Amino acid sequence: MNDPESYLEHRLPSALDLLETWVNTNSYSFYPKGVERHAKQVVKALSPLGFLPTRADAEHSNCAPHLFMSRRAGSESDRAPTIALVSHLDTVFPEAEEVANRFKWKRKGDRIYGPGTWDIKGGSLMILLLLEVVARFNPELFGRVHWELGFNSSEEILNPSFGRCCLERLPKTTRAVLIFEGDGSVEEDGAFRLIRQRNGRACFQVTVSGLGAHAGADHGAGANAIRHLARMVEPIEALTHHESGLTVNVGMIRGGVSMNRVPHEAVVELEMRAPNSYLLDKAASDLKEIVNRSRPVVSFKGGVETKATLDQINQVPVFEKNEATDALVAEYVAAGKEIGCEVLAQSRGGVGDINFIGGHLPSIDGLGLIGLSAHASEWTDRPQRKRPECIFPGSIIPKTLLNYRALLRLLD
Repeated sequence: MNDPESYLEHRLPSALDLLETWVNTNSYSFYPKGVERHAKQVVKALSPLGFLPTRADAEHSNCAPHLFMSRRAGSESDRAPTIALVSHLDTVFPEAEEVANRFKWKRKGDRIYGPGTWDIKGGSLMILLLLEVVARFNPELFGRVHWELGFNSSEEILNPSFGRCCLERLPKTTRAVLIFEGDGSVEEDGAFRLIRQRNGRACFQVTVSGLGAHAGADHGAGANAIRHLARMVEPIEALTHHESGLTVNVGMIRGGVSMNRVPHEAVVELEMRAPNSYLLDKAASDLKEIVNRSRPVVSFKGGVETKATLDQINQVPVFEKNEATDALVAEYVAAGKEIGCEVLAQSRGGVGDINFIGGHLPSIDGLGLIGLSAHASEWTDRPQRKRPECIFPGSIIPKTLLNYRALLRLLD
């Protein structure tokens, strides 16, 4: 075990045993007891390296606190560089779903399946292994860096409070924020694919108010809110423009109470995503025009009209391609050449912590394990359906070595 690769080969079996324990601990975003249990597991694993935990309010009534762990530089601390490593504690899977789909840790062929294997407990394991390698083979370097670790308790619900906490804790001179979301490099070219840009996301609710009535005895007195809402669904969906990267998705519709009543209210919830702020703002403006110009339903008796209103639920900023991230990508590309692997950078439609942090501090994403099928729990043998979330354990050692070499370059 005189070199990092030999050490990792020796460490891998016990590391996978640890990951199995983490994966088998349900930490659904809205199950704070489970998230808290996983937080304690992470603290136990990292404390031997000298990291001290603190907690921060998630600012959400049904979420556990965020976890932060710090290790301050031992000497010349006023000039020590700061490196931040980011992951999250929560997953998207309620315990009942895991049980119903028999979705748990399972090794099969070259894959390991299980909730959070890829998104993102495998990434948290990568942080642990990376820090172990630095501490073992570069103890002087390990001791002269301010290390800040952040574990979001509720990333899967896009809780913005974690990003605010990070920006409050991290100095503006932070050398890099390294985010360990999963790597989607499943192509046969053998390259690692990091994330240099993520789409922004805006969510809206359209509410139509109508007039209820007896569907048989007094149908003409009613103004059907569902009918008005239905007229808007197609033009809203038609805002999607795949060529430019804009997607608009009508995700939820609800309305009415029973079949024998003219529905007095109907609601649609939708999201839009885009790779830049201009497209996102333009789509929001177009949505507003569709709602304002939508044709109301008028009751046969009395001429009562339905009315549509638009409300924005939330917005996640675009993480746009920038020079600071490009500089980090360049270091990773060079590190890849040092160990004989190709590193590519890509955009991704999903949103994450980097959307809240990357516009303020040098950040890069996708540093975790190679895997597939995030947020999926269903087993199937049909090739056209994706299988449950999984990782390729064969990626653990090479990806840890890549992160290690890149980190040495960043701190050289």
